[in-house]
Amino acid sequence: MTFVAIAAMFASCGGGGGRPQFGDNEFPVMTVGTSQADMQSTYPASVKGVQDVEIRPKAQGFLIEINVKEGQTVGAGQLMFVIDNVTAQAQVRNAQAAVKRTADFKK
Repeated sequence: MTFVAIAAMFASCGGGGGRPQFGDNEFPVMTVGTSQADMQSTYPASVKGVQDVEIRPKAQGFLIEINVKEGQTVGAGQLMFVIDNVTAQAQVRNAQAAVKRTADFKK
């Protein structure tokens, strides 16, 4: 049994000096050049200000003109919006008519 094990060991080691034979060591060579490439990466995100300020008008109506851009610094008294004043003008006319009617009634 020992003789068979020794014979199998010598047969498996063979006569290659212990180095495997892979063939020739020649490989195709390719030169890689440089070129320009525009890379773009997008990431989902949201930006929030450190301090958010809500602006609410004292009068109701529709905005017909916006005179500032988002994020722009504004100063005191600066015109920011123009509100459609058709409804307000109608209310003024009604109030003036009521005052006139009351004045005419007292005469």
